[in-house]
Amino acid sequence: MTTKIDSTVPLAATGAEDDLRVVAKLCSAGQCPTIYQTPSGDLLVQGYVTHDAGVDLPEGEGLVRIPPALLAEALRSMA
Repeated sequence: MTTKIDSTVPLAATGAEDDLRVVAKLCSAGQCPTIYQTPSGDLLVQGYVTHDAGVDLPEGEGLVRIPPALLAEALRSMA
């Protein structure tokens, strides 16, 4: 089952960016790949933008690269 997320509504319009919860982050200082959870339960992934993965993406979607350990930490945090 796939849930369609309306990516045309910016988080700023809903006020949700003020309520993001850090689910997983591997660094203790500065900016690094991070996984956030919105109040509605959706996840946002901050990572390294990848343009050369050879994947045909629809308009409005993109790929980001994150370390596998970040995903593992997110799963532990949400369990």
